[in-house]
Amino acid sequence: MDILEIAYEEGFSVATTTKGQHIITGLSDWDEIQEVSKKYGLTPIELRRREGHSTWDNLGQVWEPFDMAQVYDDDPDFKIYFKDSDVLQELKDRITDCVDVQEVVSIAEKFGNIADEIYSMEDDECLLVGCYTHTIIDILKRECISYDYDVWKYTIGLE
Repeated sequence: MDILEIAYEEGFSVATTTKGQHIITGLSDWDEIQEVSKKYGLTPIELRRREGHSTWDNLGQVWEPFDMAQVYDDDPDFKIYFKDSDVLQELKDRITDCVDVQEVVSIAEKFGNIADEIYSMEDDECLLVGCYTHTIIDILKRECISYDYDVWKYTIGLE
C-alpha cells in the first residue's frame, strides 16, 4: 500500500512536502505513530511549515516525541516550570535585592499565580512563562507530536 491508500484506510490526513512527497499526518499521539509505523513499515519524520504556506519541509527521521522543555530551553524570552519546580526559592532570590515595596508585592503576586498553576498541573505537563513579565503563557504537555513556535508549525508524520 502506498501513503495515500494507508491514509485513506486509516482515516489520516496527508500533507505534501516541498519536494512533492506525501506524508501521513493527523495522528493523535506518539503511541499511535509507533503503532502505525510498525504496522505499515513507515518511518516517523519531523515536518516544519511556515505560517501561511501549504507545503512542509521534511526535517528527517525522529525517534521520540517533541520535548517542550527542550523547545523553549534556549529561548531567553520564556521559562519552563515543572511540577517539582522550586518557585518559592526563585521568589526569594528575585526579591532579595528589591527596595521598592510595590515591586516586591507585584513580583510576589506573579510568582503566587505561577505557583498556583504549577500545583494544579499534571505530572506530564509544564508551564510556559514569559521571563520578563512573569506572565503565564500556557500549560503544555511535556511531550507532544505537534506544536507552534513563532511563525513555524512543527509536527511528526510518517513516510
